[in-house]
Amino acid sequence: MKTGTIIKTLLSQRGMTIKQLAEKTHISVNTLYSITKRNTDNIQSANLEKILSALDLSELEFHNEAMLYQAKQIGDRLNRFRDGNFPPGDLRRISLPDESGFGDCRLSEDEETIIGAYWQLSNAGKEEALKRIIELGMIEKYKKKD
Repeated sequence: MKTGTIIKTLLSQRGMTIKQLAEKTHISVNTLYSITKRNTDNIQSANLEKILSALDLSELEFHNEAMLYQAKQIGDRLNRFRDGNFPPGDLRRISLPDESGFGDCRLSEDEETIIGAYWQLSNAGKEEALKRIIELGMIEKYKKKD
């Protein structure tokens, strides 16, 4: 997740403009526009500290906000896919950054196909699919070998 997007989102949530942030941080408007519009992660640490101070956030709170934003983006993408408003192949691109602690969450093409087919089922069909997957997992020849 790019830092510029998170900062832009936090400003919006607080009803704050880039100009107001510039006044509070003494960082030029051009620099702040560059950070948010180009969605960069290349921010001088001193500038990031000033921005976080102006937004009344600790570094930990900022990273938590970034993770919440990422989770919302993933949820929105999954909902669009479930509703059939997602181009084929794009679900595989959903992933969390390595620093999230969740590891790589990318889906294979087969996994995407399974999820897509599952979301097309009725509730009764979903229950039956789950039973069958559990049954397959108990058959030795289908179990994953470590």
